[in-house]
Amino acid sequence: MKNVMILIVGLFTLCISVQNVNAQNVNFKKGDVLYVYAYNGLNLRAEPSTSAPVVEKLDHADEVEVLQVVPERKEIDFRNSHWIEVSAYGKKGYLFGGYLSAVEPMYLDAESFDCEAEVYYMDWVLDMLGDALPVVQNEEMPKGSAWSISEEETTTFTSYASGDMLYYKTGPDTDSYYFESMQLNYNDVLNFMEYLVACQNRFCPINEDAEKAIFKPIKNIYGELVRVDCTAPLAISAQQKGARMIVKMETCL
Repeated sequence: MKNVMILIVGLFTLCISVQNVNAQNVNFKKGDVLYVYAYNGLNLRAEPSTSAPVVEKLDHADEVEVLQVVPERKEIDFRNSHWIEVSAYGKKGYLFGGYLSAVEPMYLDAESFDCEAEVYYMDWVLDMLGDALPVVQNEEMPKGSAWSISEEETTTFTSYASGDMLYYKTGPDTDSYYFESMQLNYNDVLNFMEYLVACQNRFCPINEDAEKAIFKPIKNIYGELVRVDCTAPLAISAQQKGARMIVKMETCL
């Protein structure tokens, strides 16, 4: 009986681990056009290793073309992905796929950055949705549902042909947005939050009344990434639930 229980626990742990890896799995392939998503840029290396010589330094939002994908997966800076051979500016080399995206990232500078930053969450959500069309738009959830747990709260939602959902909950103290997507992975979330936090800390003055923005990936006891948080001026968190990634933004009124 004891051996059976150990087997069950082992299989359960394996299932969680596989789900977590699949949540971060991105199937890049030869010919794909991708974008660098890294605040401080990304080193194009001669070999698929962080210790290999640097061929070129690429900037955030630079465009690259995939030549081949190295089969073995790696974890670097909480990101689980493959090394990818790419072509960029007439040069060939390797980039870690955890810092690449098929969606062109936003580019923010000191002159255009809004320190309230709420708009960037919605911009990012719309970028992730791409050309997906709304199927049901601005429909109010019934009172007492999981999304409207009290008479003081109201939740509206929009569902998209892609299967993604966007909820907007209003209450007496906070407004919250929930973006549920089957297309997102933890690498997308990590890149967006880290970039937003870096811009916030660089372009917005830090004083006694303004907290420094914090970017915090969180792992479980098995060493698997299970949640990502960032703070100031927005509270944004992301967590995988089954096949869906839920990215929540909460603003205090």
